[in-house]
Amino acid sequence: MPACPMAVVHSSGVRLTKASPAGCTGRPVGPKEVQLIPSVSLLASRGCGWPAGQPSELLPASLIGQTEHFLVAVPVAVLSAAAGFLLSRYLSSRTCKKGHVNASFSKDSPKVVHSFDMEDIGTKAVYCRCWKSKKFPFCDGAHTKHNEETGDNVGPLIIKKKDV
Repeated sequence: MPACPMAVVHSSGVRLTKASPAGCTGRPVGPKEVQLIPSVSLLASRGCGWPAGQPSELLPASLIGQTEHFLVAVPVAVLSAAAGFLLSRYLSSRTCKKGHVNASFSKDSPKVVHSFDMEDIGTKAVYCRCWKSKKFPFCDGAHTKHNEETGDNVGPLIIKKKDV
């Protein structure tokens, strides 16, 4: 006579028993044959006496162990990927902040714009491009110290009248 599951495990972990159908030996299934899968309310390994479509027919005993393995492995992989992504976002935001070029001039204005008439310039005008000048918008040579400290190569904007 075929062996039938006499005991099943409820998703809460409670071991339940089922009356033996006709033609079964009545031996309970072993721990390898009955597996606990969280989203299935009742589960038995071999479907002797179970109606069609029950979990026992949908998940054969050989697949039940693999399913349990995936039920553990998939959430671990998802959590690891999410943690790695969040950690990389946190570390990149700390180290790769884009700094402001303008550190102190007209910070209340959305855009700093200076305009000059060519007639007012005279023969030559030197304008700051590093935003470090004390005489901004005119250059006072502060870019030299900035270049030495940072390795940058910024210089002034020089506008002069063409010699005729």
